[in-house]
Amino acid sequence: MNIAILDDLYTEAESLKHLIQECGEDNNIICQINIYTSPDKFYTDFTKNNFSALFIDILMPETNGMELARKIRKINDFVPIIFVTTEKSYALEGYEVQAFDYLIKPPQKERISNILNRISSSNRECIITIKKNRQTLHIPENSILYAEARGHNVDIHTTANTHTVYMSFKGFTELLPNKKKFFIYNRGAVVNFENVSKISKDFFIMVNDEHLHISRSKIAEMKIKYAEYAFEKTRGN
Repeated sequence: MNIAILDDLYTEAESLKHLIQECGEDNNIICQINIYTSPDKFYTDFTKNNFSALFIDILMPETNGMELARKIRKINDFVPIIFVTTEKSYALEGYEVQAFDYLIKPPQKERISNILNRISSSNRECIITIKKNRQTLHIPENSILYAEARGHNVDIHTTANTHTVYMSFKGFTELLPNKKKFFIYNRGAVVNFENVSKISKDFFIMVNDEHLHISRSKIAEMKIKYAEYAFEKTRGN
């Protein structure tokens, strides 16, 4: 597990690093930990590395950890962000950036062990990697709601963001690891059955309450494919 810690106080970051290492050893989780005291250096390395988790101090002189998290979420929907803070008052703001958890200073080993085990489990999910300009996007398969071709681009709508990437629609669908979860419901448009809450006549109603119109020529095929998907899901495949 590749972990980054950002705290303007090196001694506190070093203390957290030791605790994480101890908890990793206790739970048979190998942790490679990088400490940062500079938000700029942290963000630069984040765009180049595939970190498994980010431990970010909220209150720092140079920047607010919450603002940095908003910046991170623009290019990465899924990396677990754990805020380290002296108070719980930022919980509501943390919801906006889908904070994975909070550590109240001084952090407790039991809390860290719980966080590491949850991250280890969540990292087993399929991740789609896509180049966007000079950045690399890592998008969890299950976070995708639907995607639509628009000219030479594909708009990927996820539970957190909409990413517009320069690529063909065919190229995007070929990246999808679990083909049974996804269905092309209209020309240049694919939906993730995992995030469909209801099907009403010729519409998918998504978990975020968006309504997607299903092409009339696709309805019969959709019913068969959705039934197959639902059957496989009940079997746990």
